[in-house]
Amino acid sequence: MEDLFQALGSDLFHVGDRPSKANWVKILGNFTLGGLLETLSESLSLGERAGINPETLVEILDTALYHSPVFRGYGNLMATEKWDPAGFRMKLGLKDIRLVLKESDALEVSLPLADLIHSGFISGIHRGYGELDWSALKKVRADDSGREENSIS
Repeated sequence: MEDLFQALGSDLFHVGDRPSKANWVKILGNFTLGGLLETLSESLSLGERAGINPETLVEILDTALYHSPVFRGYGNLMATEKWDPAGFRMKLGLKDIRLVLKESDALEVSLPLADLIHSGFISGIHRGYGELDWSALKKVRADDSGREENSIS
């Protein structure tokens, strides 16, 4: 079976004897991506208010600091405001953040960033962005910073 999985994907990891641990890895991965979306949203919103071109900021941060296709991919979606069609809808991001918060409550682990991401996704969904890519969190943070827009990009 392991050979089949290796043929289908690039890497195979063992995280324990219980298959449920793979679920943990999935939601923790999405939580980590949510954290990236939050910090990048805030940086781009502040940068725009300061007059910095968002595409240039993403290029500089990725080149100088991150060298990550995930950072560059989401950064470019945010900088160009291309959230439709969604690769991963904001509503699905909210579902995973809720799972993280539920499990953190059960294990009595404080996750303040998860609370912040949860709040951002809720705000975005209430503003009509739920079907957009979850990187539209940048739109939520830009709206919160006082940027005026008339339509969803």
